[in-house]
Amino acid sequence: MAQLDCAAQPIPWSDGFQTTTSPNPTTLIRAKNVRRRFLRIYDDAIPDELCAALTEDAVQRGRPWGCYVPLSSLEEEEPVGPEVDDATRRQWARNVVRAVFARSAKDIALDAAHGVAVWCLASPERGAVDYHVDYCELHRRETNEIVTPLYASTVHVADLEDGPHVNDERRIVGGAFLVNSRGLDHYAACGYKGRLCANAFAGKNWHRVPYRRGRCTIHDGEWPHAAEETLRLPAGKRRVILGLNVFGSNVAEVNLRAPEHSDAFNKTVKLYQAAGNTGGGLTVEKLAKNKPLARLFVGLARARQDSKSADVFEDGERVRARWRTGIRFHPATVSKVREDGCLDLVYDDGFKWDGAPAGVARKMGG
Repeated sequence: MAQLDCAAQPIPWSDGFQTTTSPNPTTLIRAKNVRRRFLRIYDDAIPDELCAALTEDAVQRGRPWGCYVPLSSLEEEEPVGPEVDDATRRQWARNVVRAVFARSAKDIALDAAHGVAVWCLASPERGAVDYHVDYCELHRRETNEIVTPLYASTVHVADLEDGPHVNDERRIVGGAFLVNSRGLDHYAACGYKGRLCANAFAGKNWHRVPYRRGRCTIHDGEWPHAAEETLRLPAGKRRVILGLNVFGSNVAEVNLRAPEHSDAFNKTVKLYQAAGNTGGGLTVEKLAKNKPLARLFVGLARARQDSKSADVFEDGERVRARWRTGIRFHPATVSKVREDGCLDLVYDDGFKWDGAPAGVARKMGG
């Protein structure tokens, strides 16, 4: 089946936030061909073993991670080693997306979807998440377009549960997921992190979902949400969640280039923040005086180049290709050209990179 159109026409919008990295007026692009105004909660959506692995890694890592799972790669199995690395986390993300889609198959339509942005983070006691609407953040920084996901989902993975029936070793107090079913009407009134109103959490239409390991919520991607403050955690424990945003093809390029909370995303955001703080715009002279900013700028330019390619490749073709964020080219073979143009590469030294941006590869002799 052909992929359905995922985006409506842009409409003017104001949420109290203006990016410093795009001169464009703020617009909002609503998703099309999706289910609207719904909230579903699935308990035991993720196996305990996967929850435990995600939790242990998130706590030990001490900072968020993120990746993007194109639907075309959802059924793949990436070889992973004994040590947790990016390949391990990408495979965990695929496993989580498969599990969530299996539970929600009767509740959502994916005909307009391209892939899923997945991130994982751990928060301590007294942690909370501000009121917000999910959108493709890097796309907004670059264009000032707010592109909301088709669907948004949160998965609780730490071995914790809220309620008086839970023993002290597992009991969390607070930290519940909050979502407002007024959707964009509510966001229009309250704005970015509640800047346009006195109290974004006042009034009706709020739904509270207590924390519980393996619990998954999925809802209309336009609905504002937050996480309430965690008032109590058992000693040594953290509240760990996975976030999932289902996006269409209109922001596939930026999601493939720099998935939210990935190292590439963090570097790019740091560059944009630095550029916005230079005053009067970014110039060659300012880059020459700021070596760290210059390195970030070069990295961003290379990432943009890697996301696109003028070359057309075929299955089995021999190529020269960079490895991840490296600058040197290595001999490799294209084992598969995917529908979205990305490549599965097998390097002559035995390493593999599935779903590589086509821009990392060059024709032999080119």
